[in-house]
Formats: sequence, structure tokens, C-alpha cells
Amino acid sequence: LSSTGHQVSFTTTQPTNSLVLRYSIPDAPGGGGQSATLALYANGTKVQDLNLTSTYAWVSGAYPFRGVPSDGTPRHFYDEIHVPLASFPAGTVFKLQKDSGNTAAYYDIDFIETEVVPAAYAMPAGAFSITSYGAVSGGGDATSAFQQAIAAAQPSGGVVWIPAGSFKLSSRINISGVTMRGPGPWYSTVELGDDGHGGLYGTGSNVKLADFLMLGKVTMRDPDGQVLTDAPLEGNFGTGSQFQNLWLEHTKVGMWIDSGTNGLYASGLRIRNTFADGVNVHANVQNVVMDQSVVRNTGDDALAMFSEGAAVTNSAFVRNTVQSPVLANGIGIYGGNGNRAEYNLISDT
Repeated sequence: LSSTGHQVSFTTTQPTNSLVLRYSIPDAPGGGGQSATLALYANGTKVQDLNLTSTYAWVSGAYPFRGVPSDGTPRHFYDEIHVPLASFPAGTVFKLQKDSGNTAAYYDIDFIETEVVPAAYAMPAGAFSITSYGAVSGGGDATSAFQQAIAAAQPSGGVVWIPAGSFKLSSRINISGVTMRGPGPWYSTVELGDDGHGGLYGTGSNVKLADFLMLGKVTMRDPDGQVLTDAPLEGNFGTGSQFQNLWLEHTKVGMWIDSGTNGLYASGLRIRNTFADGVNVHANVQNVVMDQSVVRNTGDDALAMFSEGAAVTNSAFVRNTVQSPVLANGIGIYGGNGNRAEYNLISDT
């Protein structure tokens, strides 16, 4: 869509109250991103302007792929936004249109996804809410509040609750022996630090994470071996750990599951728009299963098992969807024993 009035339309086949848009707009001439809006219509009536950015879309040159256009050979290109909407029935015609106030030179539209987002889950009885320890949605650094809530929940193996809103985590924090939940990834956001730091680092068993979004601000692939950015989920998760219905986006990697983890089950994850691997199951890890998840627009392997220094054993990627990896492979199994990838759909490689 490169001129005022250019538009593209989609007709839904199911009801929806949300929209995910995969798009590309030009980067700023010197890199670093720029913002623009694009008009969304439903059945001919304007719904709203969508706020788009190129900040997380463009990288250039050779490894480590900085966001500097003068490096040449641009890649990555695309980013996504997710937008809650009012309820619309099947047969709704959504139109994306470049109106006079939509100022990007062009808008490349790849696809939209729609779904019915369920109602928010309620806080479980007896849970330890991070807001009870000083976290404020849209406020300052909530790292201490997360740490205090985890410490309060650990003696009983209780639930740490992330309520609806957006809460900042500026540095990586240790987690073991607790459940951390939210009302759903469309409602609850853990916002990772401006400098690339912030995440949950597994230091033991029985970590259960569910129903929230972890949204980073990483804009380049930093060199491996230099800890310039943190993974949102990383470390040794021991035994008895489970991840479910998590959304991870705009980070270097999505998950880096490391030595000592045995039996982690990860299901129903959305990992999107990373600058390196989507998932890396790394060294001396056993019996990890990831299934029924979607991994899209990764800057390295979407799903990897990496037996670096010690074998990954008896682990599996099953019934996942991999879309549009930018570099490396849809699924890579690098050494190890008894590992498998079954019933996965890998497209647009």
C-alpha cells in the first residue's frame, strides 16, 4: 500500500475479537526505526488507526546483523502487532487502508490472524499478586515486586500472580518451586528492559508458568558469548516444570533450556519475531517435550536441540508450526540421543 487510498481486504470465516497483523514499513534512513499509523476498517466503517513501527523489523550486513542500513544486505523485514477489538461475527470484511494521515512511504501486508480471545482468568485463591509488593501497571521497575512475590510463594509452592496490565522487569530474576500465572497473554504483559535485560532464570524444579506475555525490546542479534541481552526464559528448570499459553516476542531468543532440565513440558506457546533461536534445548537436557506451539520469524533456528558439550536426550518437538525462519533451520537437531521431531508443519523457509 504505497499511495493514499490503497487498501487490502480480508473476510473472516469465524468470529473474532482480536487481530494480529504481520507487516513491514520502511526503516528510518539511518536505522533505528520509525513509526506510522495504518487505518483499519470493518464493513466499511473505520475502527481505528493501528500504530506500527519498523523498530524491530530491519537488520543488515554480516553477523551479528546490526540494524544499520549502511551495512547493506537488509533482512528480517517484518514485525507484528496484536490488537484487541470489539466482537465481530464471521463474514466481517476487515480493510487495511492507507489514509491521508498514514505517513509511511509504503505498507507491506503479509497476513492477518484473528481469534476469539477468551475472558480473562481470575486470580487463584491464595495467590501472591505482584501488586501486593509494589508493582504498578505502567509504572516503574517492578523487579523487586516480582522477587518478593516469588520469595513469599516458595515455602508453600504457591502461585505468583501477574494481573492484567504491563509490568516492567529490568533484570533477570531467579525462579524455582513456584507457579507464575496471569489472566491470559492478551491481558498481562511482562515488559522486559530497554537495555535487553530482564527475564526468568530457572534455578530449580517445579516451575510452572502460564497465561502471560513477555515482550522484549531487542533490536539486533548481539554476538553469541556476549551477554548483552537476556532470554525471557532460560536456565535449569530441574524436574516437574511446565510452560503453557505463554507469548514471547521481540527478544534475542525465546527459550534457552539448559543443563540439568529433565522433563520440562511446554505447550501452546507463541514465540515470534526473535533475532536468534526461537527455542534452544541445550546440553545435558533430558525428556523435554514442546508441542502445539507456533514459532515465527526467528533470526536463527526456530526449534533447536544443541548437544554442545553434553548430549540432549529423549526430547521431542511435536505438532508445532514453524513459519518464516530468517536464518538457519525450521528444526535443527544437533547431536544427542533418542530425540525426535514429529508431525510439525514448517513453511516459508
